[in-house]
Amino acid sequence: MPTKKPRIQALLEPEIYQKFKKLCEHDMRTESQLGGKIITEYIKQYESIHGEIKIEEQ
Repeated sequence: MPTKKPRIQALLEPEIYQKFKKLCEHDMRTESQLGGKIITEYIKQYESIHGEIKIEEQ
């Protein structure tokens, strides 16, 4: 079933992409799932240092 979640696209160097694929295999996650997890964790880390990122309601 298609999702209505927003999509992003990233361009990586081939070596970084190969390493990312290995991490996906290790964590038994798809590239999309692991990418989402990494971004979520980065935002949590950023907010713990700098405070909550304010977003406007859409």
